[in-house]
This record gives sequence, structure tokens and C-alpha cells, in this order.
Amino acid sequence: MANKGSKGQTMELVQVTPELATEWLEYNRDNRKVKEASVDKYARDMTAGNWHQVGDPIRFETPDAVGDEFLLDGQNRLHAIVQSGTTQTFWVMRGLDKEAQTVIDSGSPRTVADTLTMEGWSFGNQLAAAARSIFRIDGGINNWSVKPTNAEVLAMIDSDPSIAESVEAVNKIWLKVRMRPVNAATCYYYGLKEERQLTQEFFTKLRTGARMDQGDPALSLLQRLNIDGRQLTQNQQQWVVLRAMNNARRGIQATRVQLPRAVKVGAAEICHEVSKLVEPRPTKGYEPEAAGE
Repeated sequence: MANKGSKGQTMELVQVTPELATEWLEYNRDNRKVKEASVDKYARDMTAGNWHQVGDPIRFETPDAVGDEFLLDGQNRLHAIVQSGTTQTFWVMRGLDKEAQTVIDSGSPRTVADTLTMEGWSFGNQLAAAARSIFRIDGGINNWSVKPTNAEVLAMIDSDPSIAESVEAVNKIWLKVRMRPVNAATCYYYGLKEERQLTQEFFTKLRTGARMDQGDPALSLLQRLNIDGRQLTQNQQQWVVLRAMNNARRGIQATRVQLPRAVKVGAAEICHEVSKLVEPRPTKGYEPEAAGE
């Protein structure tokens, strides 16, 4: 099925196989560097059946004097087809001027937050950020740098109500505490897994600044964040929150929450604290506050 446009331009719907994608990529020139991260994300969506044709075409330049037509746009998607070994349906546009390449992709793409808002979710930006943070931690040390696709983020949020619950529970806590919204929601999320009541009480203390004695891990965290919370990196901030929560569940009194010395806080340190937070409770440690105290 082909439609003719102006100046000999055509548009047709094509089933693009890995073999056809490989052939087209041989005619790829004067294009941007391949974005390996994008290729990996697209390929995962294609393999999982989450890739959907939304109208953005594969674009080719007007044939040259010997009849060769060169690829103007679509190299990352074609590489993803080859990598995934799947066949995908694309609109294919031919007969474009070379100059068209300068304005391709100049529009504003729809974000995950936009989609969440349109679907009726509250706090779309915070929800998307929290899901990405959780995806990174759940991926573990070896996959720490892998970024989720939009489809993967939306699937996580749809399948795990605890993500939205966590975002809503810590809504606007950053107005009281110098803590990034994504870090508050991420730590709350992991706290819910084994320590729902402790987590609720811990963040209530942070929000209100009340019911804390000297040595309370929540108080030591609050003091640390109010001193230099804005200077901490995302990893550092997540680590101190997770460490304070782990101190609380073990009944450990602490007047300060210090970063590990001579160690750059990264995947190993974050994943270690999360693993301690979500494991079964120690035999001794935190006891929930009695109602009405």
C-alpha cells in the first residue's frame, strides 16, 4: 500500500524483517552516531511485544544518479529489528530532500509522565522517576546502567500498585526535608516490602519532626539531610536514607548517618542496603509504637 506525496514522495506500509533492515542499513550514510542504549531499549520492547507502530516513518533520500536511495532516519529502529530478530511494521517514506534530515526529530516527544497524566495517574513526573529508580535497583549491579523503555516503565506502574502508593505517601515531603522526591519514593517503596508500619512511622517522623528522641535514626537522618542534603548525589542520598531505615528496624541508635569512607556510593552500596531492608526482620530490633502513645 503506497501513497504518493509532493515532488515524487511516497509513503507505504512495510513489514520490515531483520534481513530487510540489514539491507537498508547498508545505505546508511551521513547519519548521527548509532545510539546503542536506544537500540537496546527498542530491541527489548520488540522482543517483549511492546513495540507499536505510531506513524513515525523510516525515511529515505531521493535516489541518486545511479538509483541508490540513502537512509535519512530510522537507523536505531532498524538496528533494533536486527538485534531482536523480529519483524516490525513501519511506514516507509521515500523521495525526501537531503536537507529534510536537519529538521527530523525536532518536535517534542511525549514523555512517560505525559502518558501517565493522560491515563489519570497523579504525580506523573514523580511516578515515572520512581519507577526508573526502582528498575535500576531491581536490575542489580550488573545492569545498573540499563535504562528502562517507556513501555517497561508503564508496565511496572500498572503491575505494582506499591510504586504509586509510595509516591503518594511521600508527596511534598521535600518541602519539609531536603530529600529528592525520587529518593523518598524509592526508599519508601522498598521499606513497604517487609516493614510497612516502620516505614509509615519513619516517614511521618521525617515529615513532622515530632516524636523523636536523641539517637532515633529518623532524627539523625533528618539532621544530616537538613545540613547537606542538597549537596549529596542521588546515590549518596538514597544510601543515607536506606541506612537510617535499616538502623531503625534493627533498633540501632545513631546520632549521625555517615557516608562510607573511601568508597564512592554506587550500585553495590545501594543494592546492599536494599537487600538488608527487604530481608526478614532480625530477631531483635524495632517494635512498633503502641496506638495512642
